[in-house]
This record gives sequence, structure tokens and C-alpha cells, in this order.
Amino acid sequence: MQEVILTEDELRQLCAEYQRILRLQDWRVRVKIGRPDPEQADDGAYVTYNTTLRVADILIVAPEYYPTNAMMPQDMEIDLVHELVHLYFALLGKPSDDTGKDLLEAAIESIAEAVVNLRRDNHNPGQEPKEQSP
Repeated sequence: MQEVILTEDELRQLCAEYQRILRLQDWRVRVKIGRPDPEQADDGAYVTYNTTLRVADILIVAPEYYPTNAMMPQDMEIDLVHELVHLYFALLGKPSDDTGKDLLEAAIESIAEAVVNLRRDNHNPGQEPKEQSP
């Protein structure tokens, strides 16, 4: 997997496209690149939201703050979609235990990778499929 670093403008454009793909156009989503909060320093991105107002802020971690112990290179596009997919699960509430949290994160990551890879394959037809992470 290759590193994918984008500008805020590119992320905003992709956010609008993925909101359409994921049918989240009724959400107002702001995307920024920046420094993570200390309690989320191990994450590549995170989202804060209000389900009643359908508003969300997504922070994609700037490359200089990306966790040095990360198992995968930074892919801002997958991080963006991962945080958008969280909006679907937001209405269910947060899992009450660590196992539930881990399972939810794994499911969201799988969905995000699948959606991004489908879009990338459609934009680059005829290329070999990209390797999937195990």
C-alpha cells in the first residue's frame, strides 16, 4: 500500500464526492488537516459530530503528526472515508466494551477500504487490482 497525502482542497472535493457515494449529502461535513488531540495521537484521523444537527468535523492528521508506529502508510483518502462511515454508526451509540469497539473499527475500516478501492479502480480502469491489507 502506498502513502496517499492530499491537500485540504483535495480532501474537501473528495469529501463531497464520498458523501454523494455514501448518501450522506444531508450532513454538513468540514474537513481539516492538522495536529491531533493528545488523547487521539495514535489515530490517523477522527470525527466529532452532532447527529441531531447532522454536522461533523473530520480532522485528518497532518503527515508530520502521523503515528510513527503505524502499521500502514498514511492514506488520507481511506482515513476520510473511514470517518464518514462512522456517521452511519453514530446513531447506534458507542460500544460499551473494548471488544465491541475493536469489532466496529474493523468493520468500518473494511468498508472504507472497499469503497475507496472501488472508486480508485473505476477511475483507473484496466489497472491491476491493488493489494488488500490482511
